[in-house]
Amino acid sequence: MKAEKALPPGRQVEYYSQTSSRWRPALVLGFDRSSGTYQLDIHPAADPRKVRPVAENAGDTLEDKNSDQARFVTGDLVEYFSSSYQLWIPAQVVGWDSQRSAYILNVQPVAPPHKVRNPPLPPKSVEIPMALKDDRSESDGSRRRVALG
Repeated sequence: MKAEKALPPGRQVEYYSQTSSRWRPALVLGFDRSSGTYQLDIHPAADPRKVRPVAENAGDTLEDKNSDQARFVTGDLVEYFSSSYQLWIPAQVVGWDSQRSAYILNVQPVAPPHKVRNPPLPPKSVEIPMALKDDRSESDGSRRRVALG
């Protein structure tokens, strides 16, 4: 891979992990020209074919933003990528640690920004069984669409 096409340090990416058979969030720390591999926060020598930019906000890097600034504020509901559980879990922002450039969450005291995202939008409507809407109705299995909000 040519150096001019390498993703810059601070770029949020996904790395395909053969161990977990899934794409995992990661952060580019650098690119080793001699080996042609990326140095990621989750892998020291990642094959470029297993690294892709995050589609959401693909142009953003930590260098593009003032790293002393947080994009979420105290009280915001977010999702945090748990390395232990290998999935996104609900969380709430408790604060921002400017020395570590990391969020303080109710579920994780040091959460790197690339592991914190907006939660998915709730559905605009849901289907609920009619029997749940009114205990007096017959349970015929019919459903009714109810708008939320």
